[in-house]
Amino acid sequence: MEIRQLKHLLAVAEAGSLTQASRRVGLTQQALSKSLARLEASIGGKLFDRETRGMALTRLGETVARHARE
Repeated sequence: MEIRQLKHLLAVAEAGSLTQASRRVGLTQQALSKSLARLEASIGGKLFDRETRGMALTRLGETVARHARE
């Protein structure tokens, strides 16, 4: 787990979508998605539910986001 990955998690959580979050952090959607996938792999769980209208944090994602904010 890296600090930038936590920043990416928070960007997506706040924006609600990869498109908007990728603009905020200055990455392509693909690069941001890969960063989140690596974070999920390192934590061992799913952080977001990917929905047709964006992304929502899972319970695990909410816990990680809360710690990232602190």
